[in-house]
Amino acid sequence: MGVAGPAGSSGAKGENGMTGPPGPRGGKGEKGMTGNPGPRGVKGEMGPNGTDADHRNWKQCGWKKDDGRDIGLLQVRT
Repeated sequence: MGVAGPAGSSGAKGENGMTGPPGPRGGKGEKGMTGNPGPRGVKGEMGPNGTDADHRNWKQCGWKKDDGRDIGLLQVRT
């Protein structure tokens, strides 16, 4: 066999192939920073006089945590 000759020039560029199918959906990104609070809403209309609601004689009471007493409701006698 003889000695190899010089390399030839590159040929013409071929046409692009068909487009492939879409890839899988990406993962969920990191949570962003919390935004600033929105503007204050409009004040609502005044409610009823309260005469149509049931009267309640209950008050919430609480004591210090280490006091040993229970936390609950006490009825106010009128």
